[in-house]
Amino acid sequence: MAWKGSGDDDRLWRAGYGNGGWSAQQLAIGRSSHGPALGRVDNRIVMTWKGAGGDERLWWTPDSFRTQLPLRAGYTSSNSPAIVALNFADL
Repeated sequence: MAWKGSGDDDRLWRAGYGNGGWSAQQLAIGRSSHGPALGRVDNRIVMTWKGAGGDERLWWTPDSFRTQLPLRAGYTSSNSPAIVALNFADL
C-alpha cells in the first residue's frame, strides 16, 4: 500500500502486508500533491506518481522504492496516474 501524507505533507508513504498483518508505515521515495499508484511490472512492484505542487512530471521507482526516475521526458499530468501490469522495456 502507498499513499500521500495528510494535509500539507506531500511525502509518499508505504506499508507492506504479510503473515503478521500490516507493517509499520515507512517513507517511500518521492513527493506528490496527489496519491501514487502501485502496480506489478516484470515481477516487481513499481510506484508511479505526479510530482509535488507545480511539478507535473510523472515519476516512478523501479527498485523497491530506492530510486526516483522521471517516467519519460514530456510525460506530465495534473493528477494521479494509474498503472497496470505491462512490459516497461521501451521506457
